[in-house]
Amino acid sequence: GEAIAAGIAAGGAERDLTLADGNAMPGAMALAMTLWEYQVHGWDLAVATGQVWAPAPEAVDGSIGFAEQMLTPDFQGEGLAFAPRVPVPADAPAIERLVGMSGRDPQWAPPA
Repeated sequence: GEAIAAGIAAGGAERDLTLADGNAMPGAMALAMTLWEYQVHGWDLAVATGQVWAPAPEAVDGSIGFAEQMLTPDFQGEGLAFAPRVPVPADAPAIERLVGMSGRDPQWAPPA
């Protein structure tokens, strides 16, 4: 947490981040992607292990905006990097809407 906050305070969101493959990504996009992955994979782990996952709703709302732009038809669907979107009611909690648009069923539970 402290290292991330220090990096942001030092202007990390305004600079490009060089990825392992040598390509660059805007710092703000890298931070948004990291937050989205943290929230969705946090949900994956919590649900699979029977734990509660409740990230801050305002952070999840930001990730919903990012996912809406990132999860285009060329990335999401059968045989692609992300499973098809799972329909979720518009009034569902933000984390359920986020995992649904990320190809997960928010009602999923591990087998008993």
